Order: sequence, then structure tokens, then C-alpha cells
Amino acid sequence: MVLPLFIYVMQAAMETLAKLDASRRKPEFRFFPKQKGRLTNQLNKTIQGTESFEMMDVLFIDDTAIICKTREDIKKISQLVLDHLTKFSLQMHTGTKKNKSKMEAMYFLEPVSEAKQQYENLPEPIQLNDGDNNINYMHQLLQMHGINNHY
Repeated sequence: MVLPLFIYVMQAAMETLAKLDASRRKPEFRFFPKQKGRLTNQLNKTIQGTESFEMMDVLFIDDTAIICKTREDIKKISQLVLDHLTKFSLQMHTGTKKNKSKMEAMYFLEPVSEAKQQYENLPEPIQLNDGDNNINYMHQLLQMHGINNHY
């Protein structure tokens, strides 16, 4: 598929997906606009000098980030996305019992103490199609404080 056409089809797939899962809410993020957009501690909405924005899905060429609020939401939407993309002749690169998934799930932990405790214990892969396919979690679990320092 030609890249501009692919992007158009992917955008259509993601926008129609949002209509299928109306219960899914856009996660809210906060940032310091006077500090080059540095993200804040997302759990603390009372930090002065911050502004909020919402973001759910991010498309970049042939990559997509589907942003969820919880790990449970990731599990719930993964099968829905897999099924929905096939309607558009798009393929999600999930793993099988023999092959590792090209697609990965990532979650951000708060606070730092929780991230350190859970770093060694990756969650089990997300099971799709009654266990025939899966999505692995990234080996590196990240937490928001670590990301803030990279801006």
C-alpha cells in the first residue's frame, strides 16, 4: 500500500475504533508550558503553573501508540484493535506461541518506589484470539519521573 493511502486508512481505522469503544476516556496529561513543555507528576493535579491536555491515540507513519489509563484497559482494547484492523485489511504484528510479538505494550508507573518494585516482574503477555496470539510488555518499565529528565 502506498504510504499516503496507508496513513489515510490507518486514521480511518483509529477514528472508527474510538466509536466502537465509547467508554474509553482520553487520558489527561499535565505540563509546564514555561519549561519547554516538561511533563509533570500526572497524579498531582494541583501543581501551580501547569496546563492540561488530552491525548488518546498517536499515529506516526506506520507506527501507532494507543494510550490507555490502566493495564486493564490495554488488555480490553487489544483484542478489539486486532479485530477492527482486519476490517481495513491492516495487520497487527502480534506474537504466537512460537514467535515473539513485534508489537509491545508499555506502561508507566507512579511513583518511583512502585516502579522500582515492579521493574523485575513484567506482566504476563496480553493474550489475544483465545491464546493463539499475544502482545508482550516491554522489558523496560518506565515511570514518568525518568521521562521528564529527557526534555
